[in-house]
Amino acid sequence: MDAHGPASRRTLAVLALAISFAAVCGYIDQHAEEVQLPALLVLASALVCSALQPRAVWLWWLLATLSIPAGAAVARWCGHTQPFESQPFSWLVAAIPAGIGAGLGVGCARLRRRGTPRPPAAA
Repeated sequence: MDAHGPASRRTLAVLALAISFAAVCGYIDQHAEEVQLPALLVLASALVCSALQPRAVWLWWLLATLSIPAGAAVARWCGHTQPFESQPFSWLVAAIPAGIGAGLGVGCARLRRRGTPRPPAAA
């Protein structure tokens, strides 16, 4: 398969979706006073992207994990005052829901694939 095949286009489409999710996660994290909503969004973004393109699960996990510190960096750069003090290793906390979401997304993709009928073998 060439570099411009359907799998490559699908990965680019899911990459755009993952970057959009990361921007939303980072924005919500900077405006939320509790950690539950940003954690849920990180989990959901990793789950959706991993279910759509399970071969790049490591990329979706990484983007979901880094959405929180990237949002904090952009907020600091823009001069936004955070409602809480940012911790230097907060990205490690985001890695847990991102990993759970990525694993669940791959599981969903496998279940979806198992349900599709396979073409008959050539005789």
